[in-house]
Amino acid sequence: MTDAPRLSVQGLRVFVTDSTELAKGTQIFDGKGLNHLARFENKLFAEAQGSGASPYKVQIIFEGQDVKGRCSCMAARSRPFCKHAAALLVAWARAPEGFAVADAPPAAAGGAQGSKKAAVKKGKAETSALRGHGVEKIADLVRELAVTGVASLATVRAEQVRAVGEGLRESGLRRLSARTIDLADRLEEASKDAAALDPLAYADIVADLVLTARKLEKHLAGEPLDDKYVEELIGKTWTKKDRKPATGLDLVEYAFVSRVTPDDFVLRESRFLDLASGEHYSEKQILPAFLAKRTEPKKCWAGRRLGNAAGSLFPSFSPLRLNLESSGDVVNLDPAAVERLLQKALPNVAAALAAFQERRRDVFAPDTLPVALAVDTVLAEGARMQVVDNADAALFLPEDPLLQERLAAVLRGVRLAALIGDVTLDGALPTLIPLAAVVHGDFGLELRPIGAAAQVQGAKLKAAKKAAPARAAVDWSRSARDAGVGGAAVSLAEVREELAQILVTGLAGFVPRQVEPLAARLADLGLEKQGAALNNAAAKPEPAERLDEFVKVYQILGIALTRLAGAATVARAGLEAVPTFQSVYVRAVAEPLPPQEIALRSAQGILSRYQAAVHYARHYAAVPPEELARTIYPTWADGSASAYVARAFADKPQMAVAAAKRALDLDDSPEAMRRRRYGSPARVTRLTALRVLEAVGTPEARALLSQLEKTDQDPAMRSHARRALAVVDAAAARRNGDQRRFHAPIEYGSYRDQLLSAPHKDERIHAARTFASLGLIEGIPYLRASMVGDA
Repeated sequence: MTDAPRLSVQGLRVFVTDSTELAKGTQIFDGKGLNHLARFENKLFAEAQGSGASPYKVQIIFEGQDVKGRCSCMAARSRPFCKHAAALLVAWARAPEGFAVADAPPAAAGGAQGSKKAAVKKGKAETSALRGHGVEKIADLVRELAVTGVASLATVRAEQVRAVGEGLRESGLRRLSARTIDLADRLEEASKDAAALDPLAYADIVADLVLTARKLEKHLAGEPLDDKYVEELIGKTWTKKDRKPATGLDLVEYAFVSRVTPDDFVLRESRFLDLASGEHYSEKQILPAFLAKRTEPKKCWAGRRLGNAAGSLFPSFSPLRLNLESSGDVVNLDPAAVERLLQKALPNVAAALAAFQERRRDVFAPDTLPVALAVDTVLAEGARMQVVDNADAALFLPEDPLLQERLAAVLRGVRLAALIGDVTLDGALPTLIPLAAVVHGDFGLELRPIGAAAQVQGAKLKAAKKAAPARAAVDWSRSARDAGVGGAAVSLAEVREELAQILVTGLAGFVPRQVEPLAARLADLGLEKQGAALNNAAAKPEPAERLDEFVKVYQILGIALTRLAGAATVARAGLEAVPTFQSVYVRAVAEPLPPQEIALRSAQGILSRYQAAVHYARHYAAVPPEELARTIYPTWADGSASAYVARAFADKPQMAVAAAKRALDLDDSPEAMRRRRYGSPARVTRLTALRVLEAVGTPEARALLSQLEKTDQDPAMRSHARRALAVVDAAAARRNGDQRRFHAPIEYGSYRDQLLSAPHKDERIHAARTFASLGLIEGIPYLRASMVGDA
């Protein structure tokens, strides 16, 4: 091609597929943000006004049917067309006559002039200037927001904040950019519904922006930054010589997370625990959203152990970021390895909180701390579930329906030994965000991933966010009081929340009269100095001058709250274990409900799944086994009753086997002969019979299971019988003191891990179909959880 082809305005979308970038490019063109328009052969050139002193150099190159955009801005490194390149295409489509025809490419477009060394020096100086300008810009923005508050903001203001955030990304200010874009999202929600704005989340962002800007101002003035702060605040391309070698690692992946960051990068992350040291590691793949669609996702190592693995470490906080260069000896994860993992878990909640408090002393450290924590009980009571250690100390779980669905899938039919995840603070509630569980199952210790919250990426995620109704902030204080969290912690958290609300309203109204009751409450908590600092801030004549001291107090109170917010204590008296979830406890049931009423109240949301299970168990435990044996229909055909029918027969083996034969039509009664001739009984009835035989486990029950496993015409029934046989054999071996390792007859664990963790949707679909084709009953809870949470 020797010339630039003409384009229509409508045809621009063929090349610039990101409508947001095209809209921004149109605004730049309309705002006369392009200068020195020129064309030479198949190339277009321009200069665009940017956030730095020097303009950006922009090019469009036409190659056959393809169009490429180039720009000297940072955003162009992560997308095919930045807003400046889009603006240049808009200019060519709308006003081609405005382009001067050049005899040669502009000098700056043909390559840097002078020596390479001089160009590098100039680049560093320009980068520093850009960053300084960006920090100054965010300081002005936050000051203005803090003074005026958010109540009167329009959506257009949120878009202006978003534009600032994207400009910060171009300047390489990673943390400021992500926080500013997150702030823009929250301002946009608030402009539509003021109740959707969480004051604490908003204040946390604003405080972080202020503190980060101040830290970077000092750095740009010459104060050195520790490498881990460079990575956390600015980011850098760390070459291999910059990273520390890590060898002899013995890694187990406990989570695979895929998410989109506020600044539109796709992050795929493996979280590992090293069996040798107990250290947490993170292997990340970070890609611009447009590039992620065309890039093979990083490997998921679920269900595997990486022995003698090696790599190199980036400067980072825990989990230490690892560049995995050799996976070493890759073997299936067995119970012995899970036992070693369990030995590396923190012994109790107190140890986890001590480590978290140490983390929070550093204001620039991540807000969460990865832990493996030995806990054996889940309390399902009140607004939030809690996990409890052997000293009756508890951490809260997030109030998240999807998480609860996945956790139920993991805990069904097993005993909990440990949870692995991230500790954080929600209001005054020390909270564990679980990513995996170590459980005692039928075949020994297992590591079960709980799975990421969603596998949604890119535009789908943005569309889902826009379509979803705004959620009001979770009432943490109600949960704290229900759980008996210390009054000092709740009081301090409430003061901090009031300060957050003041920041939402604006510091223009922050006056001494408003501070007096807050300062008095702080004095009661032994924080007189912080109360005096608040008084001092409120007394300043200019609202903008109040911001730094206000933020400092807010941050110090956050650190103090971390120390005060100790573990809740759970009184086990009056609690009852859930029969089908041995590690989950609820308040003891006084009077069991009949099945119809249980189903009705469950559908209405009055009973949780755990409360319903206790009612079912109590009801069927009160029914004489003789009656259960007589009423095969409808009781055995009710899927919700299967587990409890099996429990009722556990100590009545002869009656159980005889009833199971009738349910399976294996006896010689006239009714059974007639059903064998005209059709088999319902599958649910037969599955209940299998559960009864498994619960009994006698030689006669085993013989029946073996017969079904070999001869039944239903593949799903054969699979269920095969697993029941394996459970019966493992239980018999344990009773006889046989310590051999028994494994599930089909390695369903790999399909479970794939269903919850695989980065490709095709792999997750394959796992779901495998569960169905093999008739694996173990997969049902995971299929249910996947259906709720997977896009």
